[in-house]
Amino acid sequence: MPSISTLSQVVPRRPSSLPPRVLAACALLLGVLIFGAGPASAHAVLTRVSPEPDAVLEESPKEISLSFTETISIPAQGIRLFDPSASEVSGVTAVARGNTMTAQVPLLTADGSYTVAWKAVSADGHAVSGAYLFHLRVATLTQPVAGAESGVALWPSLLRILGTVMSIGALALYLGRPRRRAIGLWAVASAGALVSLISSVAAAGPILSTGWSVSFSTSTGRLTALALLLTISGLLVMLCRQGLTRSMDSDSAEPTTPSRNADRALAVLAVLTVATIALEGHAVAINPIALSVTLTLGHVMAALCWGAGLVWLEARTRSASATELQAVVIKRSPWAIGAVVILGITGALLILDRVPLNELLSSWYGRLGLLKLLLLFVAVCLALSNRYRLTPKLLAQPVPDQPVPDQSAAVSQLRRSVRIEMLVLALALLLGATLAQVSPPQAGVGGIAGGSFSERAAFGTGQVELRVDPGQRGMNEVHVTALGSDGRLMPGVEELELSLSLAADNIGPLKPEMQTITEGHSVSYARFPFAGEWTVLVTARLSKFEALSAVFTVPIGT
Repeated sequence: MPSISTLSQVVPRRPSSLPPRVLAACALLLGVLIFGAGPASAHAVLTRVSPEPDAVLEESPKEISLSFTETISIPAQGIRLFDPSASEVSGVTAVARGNTMTAQVPLLTADGSYTVAWKAVSADGHAVSGAYLFHLRVATLTQPVAGAESGVALWPSLLRILGTVMSIGALALYLGRPRRRAIGLWAVASAGALVSLISSVAAAGPILSTGWSVSFSTSTGRLTALALLLTISGLLVMLCRQGLTRSMDSDSAEPTTPSRNADRALAVLAVLTVATIALEGHAVAINPIALSVTLTLGHVMAALCWGAGLVWLEARTRSASATELQAVVIKRSPWAIGAVVILGITGALLILDRVPLNELLSSWYGRLGLLKLLLLFVAVCLALSNRYRLTPKLLAQPVPDQPVPDQSAAVSQLRRSVRIEMLVLALALLLGATLAQVSPPQAGVGGIAGGSFSERAAFGTGQVELRVDPGQRGMNEVHVTALGSDGRLMPGVEELELSLSLAADNIGPLKPEMQTITEGHSVSYARFPFAGEWTVLVTARLSKFEALSAVFTVPIGT
């Protein structure tokens, strides 16, 4: 069975001055990179804008200002402004200071609706973007101009998943069998780190211009660059070690002291690289950061020990005798099962820390997390089966009048079971890399998770539908649709009104401006300044003496 002690097969126990120095320097650099950034949430969330959405201004604004829940970085054209004719206004340059980005606005002379399109990069390296309207003296548009909001590309996240799997998978194989295809494995790990770095830069902006500086301004971008440096260092040390090995007669000489030092340095570099990759993304971007970092490191280190041990054991099933295999499994199975249990416990704590219980099945992050926990449960079952069901068969005693037990068949069965465990680990690694790219739902006041909201309520003889998106603190797009008993837009409803209240904090009522799309359908870009259970009153005035109303409870998250 795999175990934490498997690493002792890789790292000799003789003391050396190199590993402590390498470990101390890299640990110090990791600490600076991780804790040098301010507190954060999963992705930056827009909390305040000026001019406000749908504000009707009598004079041209002097600047555009957007504030977020965390420190952000901005790519080129972080703020773009479009005039009522959908032409981009020149001379708008955004700058970021802490959690706020601003842009000076030239004098605007054309009356009408202006579109503000923005894009920012969170501490976890992911880009967020959006667009809204403000009006100069008169409203001419009901929604941002087409193409103003560039959106966020999917391919950088897919590249980062690929790079993560390549690097961690290759280093786990190396730690399990450090003498087999070592240079090739370090080359694969370096290629994976390079892919991750390119994805981080691409998510932050154009690769050939501003993407590099924007990416390196985030803690995740710096950690991605550090992972690449560590893997390249490991590849260079591996090449030097191979040169030392070729320069001596391996049949008659013991490994030299420089060769042993290289082995120690490679093991330290491999572990540090995996730790660095693990800390990219949510680990350094979700409060409390210290808890998130600790649980993530414990989770990934347990997975690394498990994976390296599985690789080592699978190789032993092809060379060791049945007696030796049984001794190895009995000796190391407690450590192996312990590593998998730690993996499962830390994984469960990470998911519960990031996903409210009521969001486990309704959010992609929760569903993927539960699937990963299921895989880890399967791994524990396989480890127990190997220890208590297959291991006794390796040296089963013959029974009178029964065929002599086939030890080679028992060894083959154990090998197949170990390979299934390796497949389970590969799937869990893929899910873990994917979870790092999926934003977990963030709990708000009183455990409110928020999220896109859509409900219907009775409204006279018909119904009214309320849709709030994204259901997070800050700007939300609110659609109100009045429907008659036949399911069509309710006739005679031309003015729909909203009233927002948060009783827990004695806020409201806030009455955002509504824009009429058509009879029975209106939209508003409403700002919810705090997370919590908001009471939303929808009112339709049919005449001077007649009105319809409906009340909704809308959860708004952070």
